[in-house]
Amino acid sequence: MSFSQTIEKFNSCKLKAFAEKAFSSYVFPFVTAAVALLSTSFGLEPLAIWYICLCGAAICLCCKDVSPVICLFVFMHVIVSLEHSPYQVLGTGNPDYMTTPAFLAQATVAILLFAGCAVYRIIDSIIKHRFKITPIFIGLCAYFVGLSLNGLFSNKYYYMDTLYGLGMGAIILFMFVFISGNVVVNEGTYKRIAVVFTAFCLTLAAQLLIAYITLGVIQDGIIRRSLIQFGWGTYNQFGMVITMCIPAWFYLAAKCKLGYFYLIGVPFNLLVVVFGMSRQAILMAGILTVLCVIWYLIIAPKKYKIYGGSFMLVAAVAALIVFLVNMEYFSVVFKDLTVSFSTGSGRTGIWKDAIKKFLHNPVFGNGFYDLTATWHETPGYIGEGYGFTEVIPFMCHNTLVQLLFACGLVGFVAYIIHRAQTVVSLFKNPDAGRFFLTFTICGILLTSLLDNHFFYPFPLFIYAPLLAVFVVSEKKATSDGEKKEDIREVELKEDNTPNKDCVIKAE
Repeated sequence: MSFSQTIEKFNSCKLKAFAEKAFSSYVFPFVTAAVALLSTSFGLEPLAIWYICLCGAAICLCCKDVSPVICLFVFMHVIVSLEHSPYQVLGTGNPDYMTTPAFLAQATVAILLFAGCAVYRIIDSIIKHRFKITPIFIGLCAYFVGLSLNGLFSNKYYYMDTLYGLGMGAIILFMFVFISGNVVVNEGTYKRIAVVFTAFCLTLAAQLLIAYITLGVIQDGIIRRSLIQFGWGTYNQFGMVITMCIPAWFYLAAKCKLGYFYLIGVPFNLLVVVFGMSRQAILMAGILTVLCVIWYLIIAPKKYKIYGGSFMLVAAVAALIVFLVNMEYFSVVFKDLTVSFSTGSGRTGIWKDAIKKFLHNPVFGNGFYDLTATWHETPGYIGEGYGFTEVIPFMCHNTLVQLLFACGLVGFVAYIIHRAQTVVSLFKNPDAGRFFLTFTICGILLTSLLDNHFFYPFPLFIYAPLLAVFVVSEKKATSDGEKKEDIREVELKEDNTPNKDCVIKAE
């Protein structure tokens, strides 16, 4: 049997059809959520890694539309348990577990399996012309170059500057090409992604509750946010990912039957944000929620606007009353948070020092690992490795300042062009689904104005796939699904008749 005959037989088998249906279901995100909770609660990281990689490989092999892998990339962020975390702030657990040969061997095999299948889909999409070079892809390539050249010609250049920049840029480009060449975008795609983030929100809430119970976060009536730790990060990382979940509730509320009941998830989500105790998340979640309320009142059906608007008004009034009645209690509970807001944890000092350093090397910057920067007269604050490894440097707690400091004008201008391209793209086809993706991505971008999330690897595994779906949906399709001059292609069945079940993908 030839290779083509084998592929043809596989494509027609019932197992493939079942897998495609299972991964596209609304149950899949909640199964993934359960695996993530098991992993973080009982130290079952090998289970989570094998689950993610096997499911990812199966999606690559069985599904024409690979958008279900977005669920895996989202939950991949939160599978490390505190017991096995290399980032041992609390001094407990087994930080060497994830560097043992047995674990590394399993993880390597699983990841290579998934990555190999993803590479196969990338090659297939290029050969069959499903992947198209777009202005945003060119902008991403320019940003990749800007990241890779960070610190060039600096007298403090360190080889890790290039490796770190290459790593971040490679993640973005690989994920973008993989998703954009193999994704089908319609309203169902947006709904499935929204369900992923609602399941993600519930998972994060459970993880936060476990942290409060097991780590003694509340002491003497005060929430000690420094104790809010997870195996995969701290309260600030938690704040970023929980903020990203907010737009999903609004999108489902506007697009599902009796969807306004999903609005109940909004105050719940905000409550989890607040008890996560991340200052930037609380601030940016508030801004994002206001934007989403306006967006909901524009896109929702008239009946939903009335019901949803009334619910949000009642919820806002109730929250205000509860706050006023218990103002003294809240002021005590969140004392640590309010103090942190007033002091800013020295971010302004970091920014001033970073700008001074930028002026010394304005073209290519000082690199991510410049050890000569200071903060509060502490040498090496910016660029000094932390945690379990020196791979990830200290950073400037602001995306734009970080780019100026580390990558200079080359990286900064490339990023500004990329950001401008995405804004222009949004208004080429400003439908509800694309605004949902935009607001979800803003969960990363807004919180990164006061933190470093956009320069960490795992958030990029969320950012790049969402960006790819956003770009593919740029071109408008006609209501009857017929091909327009700006539509990429119509996939054909084996008998060369148009496949009516296929959604046309935009260039």
